[in-house]
Amino acid sequence: LDSEDTLRMIMHLAVPRLAEWADVSLVMEDGSLQRLETAHADPAKLRWALELDKRFPRDPNIDAGYRVVRTGTSEIYPAIPDELLRAGTQSEEHFQIIKELDLRSAMIVPMKIQEKVLGTITFIRSSSQKPYDEEDLEFAESLAARSALALSNARLYREAQEANRTKSDFLAVMSHEL
Repeated sequence: LDSEDTLRMIMHLAVPRLAEWADVSLVMEDGSLQRLETAHADPAKLRWALELDKRFPRDPNIDAGYRVVRTGTSEIYPAIPDELLRAGTQSEEHFQIIKELDLRSAMIVPMKIQEKVLGTITFIRSSSQKPYDEEDLEFAESLAARSALALSNARLYREAQEANRTKSDFLAVMSHEL
């Protein structure tokens, strides 16, 4: 019932079969989008990507993940032109660093229950892999729906456990006072 561990495992299973890069992010109570896990086929690139995230924090105004959260709609990029990369970066330096990654195709899919978006899953391929297509997007959306269900169920379970503890504590205090 540890949904976050399950989501982490999914990211590591997706790489390198479905993506060279995979990322899962969760919507926090304040509406921000926080990365839970990033996976990459090359551990050195993963460390570099995590450092890049620290240098250039996500900007809700330009980050495609935030757009997917707001709309609840998947985005697929069979090809990633420079204009798209530039639109998602915060500076010329950021753009040049991202360009060096040789990102060629991407999908960002919402993890949602009914209409509530709990987070996003991002899959990225480099030039060494075929571009994403509608069949890949359908698979990714199915994976995201199942991930959202697991996340929701785990949260409900934790809330029920907490409610039972609170009830038990209350009953213990009441029986002691009587």
